[in-house]
Amino acid sequence: MIDYNQNLENFQDFVDFGPSDPCVWVVYPPGAAGDLIASIINFHYVNTGSKYLGITNSGQTIFRPADQKKINHRIKSNSLNFNNDFFDMIADSLSQRNLNYSLLDQILFSNHCYKDNQVQLILDSFVQAKIIRITTTTKFEDSVINWLSQYKNFSNYKPLPIVTTTSKSLLPTSSVKDQRLLDIQFSTLFQEHLFEITYLKIIKLLELPGPLIRYNFVDFWLEKHPTDIKNLLKQLHVL
Repeated sequence: MIDYNQNLENFQDFVDFGPSDPCVWVVYPPGAAGDLIASIINFHYVNTGSKYLGITNSGQTIFRPADQKKINHRIKSNSLNFNNDFFDMIADSLSQRNLNYSLLDQILFSNHCYKDNQVQLILDSFVQAKIIRITTTTKFEDSVINWLSQYKNFSNYKPLPIVTTTSKSLLPTSSVKDQRLLDIQFSTLFQEHLFEITYLKIIKLLELPGPLIRYNFVDFWLEKHPTDIKNLLKQLHVL
C-alpha cells in the first residue's frame, strides 16, 4: 500500500535535503541484518533515493541507501557530523543518479550509527528523524552477528565456534529513549510471528498504511545461509 503523492511528478530545482526534513534511519551493528530491514521499509515508498539490488549467495543484502554508504566511511574515520558538508554530500550523491530531494517521498539511511551517542546525535540533528535500531541483548547474540559480518565479508572465515554459557550474559541496556526511536531485537526477526509483531511496530512508527512484505522475504534471506547458521537464527530467540 503506497499513497499517491502528486508532488513527486513536479520536479523543483535547487531543493536539497536539510535538518528539518523527514528522514528514516535504520541503524545496526555490522552483521545484524540492517540492510534486510531497510529494504523492507524501502518498498513502502515510491522513491527514497535508495535501491535494493538483491541478496547474495552468502546472505548479504545489497542495499544502497540515499548516501550510498558514505556515512559508514565517516564513522570509520571518526568524522561523523551533520554539518553543511554532510548535506552537500547527500545532494551530490542524489545528483549522481539524476535525483534531487524534490523527487523523493522519503530519505532513507541504513548504516552503523547504532551506538547511544550516535543515535542521540541523529535525534538532536534531525527534528523529524525516525530511527529503527536493531539491538542485541546478550553476548551470545553479539557473537552470532559478528560471525555473520565476518562470513559475508571474508569468504574464508571459519565456522562459528561453540559458545559457552558465560557468553549468554546480558549486555547493558541503552540509555537513549525517545518516541522517535524504535529498538528492535535482532533475534525477533527470524521467527514468523515475532517478525510480524516487529514489522507492525515499524509500520506504526513510520505511520505507514499497512504491511506490504510477507515473511517469505526473510525466509528467502535465511535460505542463503549455511544450514547450521540458518537453524541457529531461527532458534535464537529462545536460546
